[in-house]
Amino acid sequence: MRIAMIGTGYVGLVSGTCLADFGHHVTCVDKDQAKIEGLLAGKMPIWEPGLEGLVKANVERGRLAFTTDLTKALEGVEAVFIAVGTPSRRGDGHADLSFVFAAVEELAGLLKDPIVVVTKSTVPVGTGDKIAALLDKRDPQRNAATGVEANATPSLGTATGAAAQLSQSEIDALRARLMALWNPPVGMQDASQTQVTIRIRFRKDGTLAVGPQVITSGSGAQFNAMRDSAVRAVFVGQPYTMLRPEHYEQWKEIDFTFDTKQMFHDLPAR
Repeated sequence: MRIAMIGTGYVGLVSGTCLADFGHHVTCVDKDQAKIEGLLAGKMPIWEPGLEGLVKANVERGRLAFTTDLTKALEGVEAVFIAVGTPSRRGDGHADLSFVFAAVEELAGLLKDPIVVVTKSTVPVGTGDKIAALLDKRDPQRNAATGVEANATPSLGTATGAAAQLSQSEIDALRARLMALWNPPVGMQDASQTQVTIRIRFRKDGTLAVGPQVITSGSGAQFNAMRDSAVRAVFVGQPYTMLRPEHYEQWKEIDFTFDTKQMFHDLPAR
């Protein structure tokens, strides 16, 4: 089997090397040019007993390769493993899934045929459904991830205004990013009617042009906690590289509604 492994850390490099040693043909991909150059020169970025010898042997046998080019790595593969880092977020310790979603966004734009996508990264329950949605909705006609018709029902909040003209995949990726970063205050699961809308103004590189503007009126400790947690998620989520530059006039200003009823329906248990 030909396999692409996205990520060359402790999970990706070790898994890819072992799969190659079992007889599969594996290409490990990483955006870190220095790390890939080191691996091509036989220098290990991590320490794992026996790893250096296994890498060398399988490279020599032609079963293990390294590249920074995901397009090249996908040529003829039957399965793709996502093995990027999910470090703990500051403040709450939950897994930061932004690297996972970024890898999925890039992968979705390159897939042309159905393929097996395996999540090897450490992720919370429910992440697979988000990954499948991102892959599937990138091109509803292809249905690369699930083989079923894409569900256009919003799964996290609501983006309005010019954002309604964006592709479904861009809207879904924005929702997924904010969901991964949103740290709901204690007790908010019971506030099924609480909503707060944040106006986000972007630069073309996906960073914030100004601070998020709260345009929903409200008062009380519960509303204030919801408002503050939503604003933090917007700040931390930048840059929003899933929003394509050619659509900048459409997404340069987005009103995004954080809806607790929708959001808690899809959030993994905490």
